[in-house]
Amino acid sequence: MKAMIHHAASMAALFVDQLAQAPVEVQCAQQAAASPEWKWWISALAPWVGPLLSGVVSIYVAWKVFHWQDKKEHRRWFLDQKRQEWRELLSALSACRQSWVVFAVLDNNRPSLVGGCKGHEVFVQAKQMIHDRLFIDAQRMAIVKLEWSKMLKDSNLPTDEQTEASFQSFLDLVLKLSKEDLHIENR
Repeated sequence: MKAMIHHAASMAALFVDQLAQAPVEVQCAQQAAASPEWKWWISALAPWVGPLLSGVVSIYVAWKVFHWQDKKEHRRWFLDQKRQEWRELLSALSACRQSWVVFAVLDNNRPSLVGGCKGHEVFVQAKQMIHDRLFIDAQRMAIVKLEWSKMLKDSNLPTDEQTEASFQSFLDLVLKLSKEDLHIENR
């Protein structure tokens, strides 16, 4: 036990000796001014706001691109439908021209088809094509309908050449209207 007391006493002596050798100087350092609270909030929220903001912006950009592509695809689909209708109409009118039959004028001055059923069916189909177009511009179709009815009324021209010329001018008009509607330059 004596050894333990001696050990504790030697430690205390060493401590007192160290205190005596090194004078203690207390220096007061000026504290830095406290930073405003908003700076702390910015530094705390910056790691969250950056990724969140970039995520929102990327979602918005993706939505705009999707919307733009959807509009573009719709316009392309609409133009394809319009082209198909013009193609069908021009094919039906060309079939009329190829199987052109002679018109006979009845007493009430209305043309009626003379010739086989095939010729009559072709004209009925062409008339149907003229009246059931959905995607073609309505004003252009009104012109086609008006010129179709004029051509049918004028079909009792004295010669086949004049009738053929009348039909050809009608086809040229329809072709011109189709190019205008589809925004195709004349070549």
